[in-house]
Amino acid sequence: LPFWGQLFIVRFLTGLKVTVGLVLLIVPGVYFALQLGVVDEVVVLSGQPQPAASTMKRSETLTKDRLGKLLFVLILTGLAASAPGMVLGMVGGALGLTPLIWLGAALGVGLAPILAIASALVFWDVTKLHPSVGEQAEPDPG
Repeated sequence: LPFWGQLFIVRFLTGLKVTVGLVLLIVPGVYFALQLGVVDEVVVLSGQPQPAASTMKRSETLTKDRLGKLLFVLILTGLAASAPGMVLGMVGGALGLTPLIWLGAALGVGLAPILAIASALVFWDVTKLHPSVGEQAEPDPG
């Protein structure tokens, strides 16, 4: 809870950077999104407030050598989280079964945390490559 303000600012700036990249050309936007894929974890697990630019730079450093793996994990978990609900929704829509559509929507919402869990696992993995960048700060005793 103490990092909500910083998380909002970093998320806003990340979204702005990704949007500009998407407007310029699709590839830069995807590249920026992958670079900043663990920015939330960097904010929360840093242990102390950091400037937004510093936090974004740390995420870029952590993901530098893992962009392909991050893309693969996000595609795989995105499909795992959304495909079952979409299939149920499409079948329900085709058959005119509203309860099946609602079940598909509920399943999509229920599986959404898979993406957050995957992002946290990627953060844990990339900090093994760059331990000093991903370290949690020691709490201030005073």
